[in-house]
Amino acid sequence: MSEPYEHAELVRRIVDGCPPLSPEQRARIRQLIHAPGGVTEICGHIYVIELSNGTIKVGQTEYPHQRLSTHRRGALRFGLTVVREWCSSRHLAFLANEKRLISFCKESGGEYATGRRSEYFTGLDFTIIQAFAEQLAESLVDAPR
Repeated sequence: MSEPYEHAELVRRIVDGCPPLSPEQRARIRQLIHAPGGVTEICGHIYVIELSNGTIKVGQTEYPHQRLSTHRRGALRFGLTVVREWCSSRHLAFLANEKRLISFCKESGGEYATGRRSEYFTGLDFTIIQAFAEQLAESLVDAPR
């Protein structure tokens, strides 16, 4: 398979619903990502979590069930629980959308919960952050045409 064909086929598959990929396909994608003119992002999810102390956690993942489960277990270690969570559908611009989501949290008056730059915020309304994240995930602005 030639490079241009592989690149076009990869983009088509990503845009057509982000199918599950084998380890071999993932390795090939990583090669194509770094090739001149390669795809800059593969599909993934963004998410918003609210902890029982009011902290909001935002992030991105390719494996949402595993990631959210990890956050639930992590919260328990601090005597907290996840009270609400939202995860997007798979979409192409998830890495850029995570950055936008973090910026939105900060611009909305959120304070870093750890006292330093992170993805954990206090002073935010989960519903507002979720609504913004939903808009990001539905946007096709960054999808290849």
